[in-house]
Amino acid sequence: MLMTKLDSMMHSILFDIYETDRFLFPPTIHDNEDIIEFYRSFRTFRKTSDTRAIEKQVSSEDIDLVNKWDLSSLFLNKRVSQSMRHHYAEFELLLKPFLRYTKAM
Repeated sequence: MLMTKLDSMMHSILFDIYETDRFLFPPTIHDNEDIIEFYRSFRTFRKTSDTRAIEKQVSSEDIDLVNKWDLSSLFLNKRVSQSMRHHYAEFELLLKPFLRYTKAM
């Protein structure tokens, strides 16, 4: 429900931006339906962040570490598909990789 609401709000803003300046969007976006299909809150932010991190040559290990936790997996007691080293690291104490990641942006 929360993701649907977030998607709706994000789409509304993107529709306005698209009407103002279509050149800000990839050429594959032709209308509002394409925006709805292409942009979703559950993947758009991570895809953008990962893309920028790769462009800025952030190490793969830092990218993987920053993206390691899927909160829904934690709440549902699902296994996290990470290396054992990452799986058992104390997430709250991993400040340096997060700072390297965000500083590069």
